[in-house]
Amino acid sequence: MLAAPDEFLAFVFMVVLCVLAFKGVLAWRKAGMEERMQRWRVLEEALRNPATDPATRERLLVAAEGRGKHTLLGVWLDWLAANLVPRRVFGASAWLLMIGGGLMIGFARYHRDGEAGIAMLVFGFGILTLPHVVRELDQRAARR
Repeated sequence: MLAAPDEFLAFVFMVVLCVLAFKGVLAWRKAGMEERMQRWRVLEEALRNPATDPATRERLLVAAEGRGKHTLLGVWLDWLAANLVPRRVFGASAWLLMIGGGLMIGFARYHRDGEAGIAMLVFGFGILTLPHVVRELDQRAARR
């Protein structure tokens, strides 16, 4: 049971954030599904085109059927190879550090982790913005 009005407001705030995050994920997934459906329509048009030679048609059919990816291990290995790129892991860890640090600062009243939260937030922000800073410095060096 929530003991104070402040705790209730924090709870409501977290619920609203969770709902907004869920809606964002749903919108992102819907956009991805529309993109995949567009790819399937293009593939279907290419297969129906009479000018497509038999070798290309066979390659398109193999791509459409997804031959060789019927095992669960194969699907997982393909997913890991596509998503565990160091850049993505780097960005995801920085984002998690920022979110964790912000939450620790937000709940520092209840726990004594406010200083660690500030350090996590600053460190995560630094990691997250590092690629942009490096790119900007490279562009400025190229202009000279």
